[in-house]
Order: sequence, then C-alpha cells, then structure tokens
Amino acid sequence: MTRQPTTILGLLARLLAIWVRRWWVVVLLVAVILVVVVWLLVSGSASVTVGTFNIQDYPKSEGQAAGAMELIDSLGVDVVGVQEITRPDVFDANVALYLGERWQVVHVEQERVYRRVAVLYDSSSLELVEAWTHEETAIYEGGRATLEARFRVKSGGDEYLRVFVVHLKAFGDGAPIRRRQMRAIEPVVRAAVDSGDRVVMVGDFNSTGPGDRAHIESFAQVTGLEWSSRELECTAYWEREFTCSGSRLDHILSTERAASIGAGGACETVGCEPGDRCPAYVQMVSDHCPVVARF
Repeated sequence: MTRQPTTILGLLARLLAIWVRRWWVVVLLVAVILVVVVWLLVSGSASVTVGTFNIQDYPKSEGQAAGAMELIDSLGVDVVGVQEITRPDVFDANVALYLGERWQVVHVEQERVYRRVAVLYDSSSLELVEAWTHEETAIYEGGRATLEARFRVKSGGDEYLRVFVVHLKAFGDGAPIRRRQMRAIEPVVRAAVDSGDRVVMVGDFNSTGPGDRAHIESFAQVTGLEWSSRELECTAYWEREFTCSGSRLDHILSTERAASIGAGGACETVGCEPGDRCPAYVQMVSDHCPVVARF
C-alpha cells in the first residue's frame, strides 16, 4: 500500500514526481510521432512535375521561338517532352537564352526526319543518367523514333525517373500505323516499368478517334501505366472551314496517379470550342497546348 504524503511539501513532491513521469511519456509520444512522420516523408516518392508540348514546326518564326520558351518557363515543370523540333541547334540556343544554363536538352538520335522529339529538363531537379533512342516506332518513311531518358531525382535520394517521348503518326487515316507503333514500343515501356523506376510516357499520340483512345487504354493496362490525361477535354486545335474545335491528341501516362493535370496555353485561357476561328495562340505559338502533370 502506497504511503500518502502528510505535509504540503510532501504533497508537492509527489505531484512533481507524477508530472515528471507523465512529461516523459509525452516526450516519448512526440518523438515517436516525429520519427513516423519523417519516415513517411523519406519513404514517399519525391514530387516531380512533368509536361509534354508539341511546339508546331519549331522554330516557325522568331515570335514563336520566344513565345514557346516563355510559356515553358511559366509551367513550373521539372522535365518536358517536346515534339516537332525542326532545328535542334536553334532550340538549344533559345533554351540557353530564355531559360538559362540549368536547363538542358536531350535530342533523339535520328537522321533524315524533319520533325524530331527531345527532352528538356531542369538540371537543378534532375540528373541525367542515360538516354536511348528507340527506333521501334519509326516504322514508316518519316516516322519518329521514341526517346527515353533516365534521370536521378535529386530530392529523392536513389529514386529514378524514366521519361519516354513519342510522336505518333498523324491524321485520321493513320490510326492503323499508330496502333502498330504502340505495339512495337510496348515491350520497351513494360521493361522500364518492371525495372522499378518511376516511368512517365508523354507526347503527341495523335489520338483522333475513339479507336485511338481504346488502344491507349489497352496499352496502359498491358504496361501497368495510369492514363493520367484521360479526362482532359482538349490539348490541341483543329481548324476547318468556318470553325475551330479542340482535340485530345496529347497525353501523359505514368506508373503513379497524378496529383493534378491540366492543359495550358489557349486550352486553359480560351477553352476547347473557340468558335469560327482558332485563337491567335495557334499562329503565334502552336496548334497544340502544353500538358502538365504533377506527381
């Protein structure tokens, strides 16, 4: 049986002893909570923002060359796959001029094609490990090869990110070729996913109809990717006689669900049904809008 204190001094001493014991319990609980929080932060994937942008026939004019760079600078991306680069030397020079030295470019290694793909990345966020050119998608005269770049995510320790950039066959009658291109690159993407790296596939899929979208869905299931851009209303403009309408041509697929995704440029400011004519953005920058996903 515990002896009760008989004096005020003894009572105060007893209360102090109880308080000290409880205080250490509180300290221990707080320490455990902090350890758990830190562990969760460290073990979770580092945040990465990825984009895709078909910059129509870059550089088709001096104004477009500058405007496209300014738009990219406003996107807040760590890496962006670009398509339709007709002058890699001019593209590289403008990246250095408008974006600065920390931005680096990896071009696909493919000759005898007019429009090429490339990867533009922020070297303060990502460290390039290696890059590959996959000819599997160059299955017709003028067909574009696929570019794959592997990065170390600097804020993620030993975390790696693989980015695939594609530009598939254009126009409605190109659907059969697009299906063949995706089937050809499928084993390469699946192997990248199986490596355990984070994988993002971006580009102009030229998905002009329901059949294209069904094939993207099938491709995502087979490769284990999330079709992040599925719900976007438009990513490009198609101008016909007396009308301009939005199209869903550009896509992002990833091994993880996007925290947010959206189309920029005029797709954001004007919308997908501009009316009888396309916005001035189409002539000034591109008939495609950048698409950005945050993971």
